[in-house]
Amino acid sequence: MSINKLSECVQWLADFMRSHPIVECRTVRGEAYKKGFSQRELREAKKILGLITDFTYNEKGQKVWQWRLGYA
Repeated sequence: MSINKLSECVQWLADFMRSHPIVECRTVRGEAYKKGFSQRELREAKKILGLITDFTYNEKGQKVWQWRLGYA
């Protein structure tokens, strides 16, 4: 993993999360992969930005994992 690629991922993820303060994990992963970021880069960017992972339940009662900004 290059520093430049990680920096790009951090910037992209920060911008994405400003537009989507709470988002399903699979959505953010899918969008990141479309941009060419690896799972490792995304995980590191998430850690750098201090994003929080938690879950909620959808209308069917299924657990849905989500990422959110630390202050949201």
